[in-house]
Amino acid sequence: MEVINSCYWPILDLQQKLEMPVGIEASGSTIEKISGLDSKWIETFSKRLEQEEVFLVAGGYKQIIAPLVPAELTIKNMELGNQIYYDYLGYQPSVVLPSEMAISDGSALLYREAKFDRVLV
Repeated sequence: MEVINSCYWPILDLQQKLEMPVGIEASGSTIEKISGLDSKWIETFSKRLEQEEVFLVAGGYKQIIAPLVPAELTIKNMELGNQIYYDYLGYQPSVVLPSEMAISDGSALLYREAKFDRVLV
């Protein structure tokens, strides 16, 4: 709860103060955990996503370093993350942030295969 109250809620507050879209990165497992601890944050975030006041920067289901694992694992990780985003938020992100900012030619192509339009590096 401490991280939600000291990090995630203040980001939503900042967005309202700035009155401009703000990107929030979260893995699928983080969204699951927040949902179990603070459903109001999930509800608020979901509404803001719908209103395009915020956007979700995907991180897959877990933060794994794509260039260090088999391609199939990276694809499955992205698919699971995207399913969680859709199930909990009704949202499909178009931007992905590679874990630990580790990227290679091969992993960049995997993000495209996982239906992301942009890779944030």
